[in-house]
Amino acid sequence: MGDRRSASFLHPVSVCRDPTSTSPTGTGTGTCYFMADLVSIRYFDEAKDAVTLICGGADAGSADGVGSAARFRGISSILVTADAKTIWCGDSDGRPRRVDVTTGTGTDTGTGTTGTSDRAAFAADD
Repeated sequence: MGDRRSASFLHPVSVCRDPTSTSPTGTGTGTCYFMADLVSIRYFDEAKDAVTLICGGADAGSADGVGSAARFRGISSILVTADAKTIWCGDSDGRPRRVDVTTGTGTDTGTGTTGTSDRAAFAADD
């Protein structure tokens, strides 16, 4: 965790306000945001001026994992569920990704095949 002035992002691509304003550890105060760059998703607590890594790392790739062990090839956008427990994101390798905010676990939910035909949207392991 660090303050926002020392945080660096690799091409920021998406920001979503936390609808619950409580951080993954339950310590959020006031207005909080989920922020994504090409290879990671982080949490910004405005009142604490703190940025915390949820999932991803400095290197691009495509791997399931927890925290900094997860790899993204190029996040294009994020969507946060109403309870702020799950983040869905589009990755440039054609795989939708699911991130469990509480554990920081990033999981591939697609096949990696790109296209435009209608079919089952997600083949998640629910």
